Amino acid sequence: MTGGCNGRRRAPVLPLYFAVAGVLPVGMPLTVDFKQAPVGSWAEYDVKVGGSEPAVMKTRWAFVGRDASGNTLELTMDGPAAASDRLGGKVVTRMVLLPDPIGSSKPIRQLVVQVGDREPVEVPLGTPGLPGQKFQNPDPKKLVGKATITVAGAKFQVGHYRDVLPDRTVDSWISAEVPPLGVVKIVSTPRPDAAGPGGRPLPPVTMELTAHGRNARPAITRPARPLQAADAQ
Repeated sequence: MTGGCNGRRRAPVLPLYFAVAGVLPVGMPLTVDFKQAPVGSWAEYDVKVGGSEPAVMKTRWAFVGRDASGNTLELTMDGPAAASDRLGGKVVTRMVLLPDPIGSSKPIRQLVVQVGDREPVEVPLGTPGLPGQKFQNPDPKKLVGKATITVAGAKFQVGHYRDVLPDRTVDSWISAEVPPLGVVKIVSTPRPDAAGPGGRPLPPVTMELTAHGRNARPAITRPARPLQAADAQ
């Protein structure tokens, strides 16, 4: 494994992806129809993990491709927390999804991860322990109500949904005005006794829109190589 310019050993790719995926909702709300969403649409969020002194990451969801075989999303995570030793720098994940990923237990057709300026790596979908990801329309039965909220200096008409899970309560504020996903804000509040990775208390997570636009370009532009043993250790 190659060392960085500061002499530190480079962190393996696969645990970095696991760490990144662990702060995102497994059932990502989706109110935008990919068949209608403009290719190039993007939305950026601040993600805060923890309570009084949260770790902060910046995330960017970008819709960068659509053809008969599926839809291509890229998720970029950056910022102070992503630059920590645990994550090792900016992480870009490219997901090629089914043409209609809603509700599918296996919506991802291809998964590619790039850390910093390193070579992109294709992660086999059958990799043991690979975090699951689903995309689902909000359940009308979980609608708390309609509201107007202000984030990123703009007002959005949103639907407020609440999902009560065994280990946490997830509140989502959703609007079709914000492609590619329609997410304006998500707050995940854990039960007091809920345990996260390693048995540590499950942290609260907040994801809030900071900007959005229509001019996204793919961040991963080089061919991906196959996953190797060193990437997973």
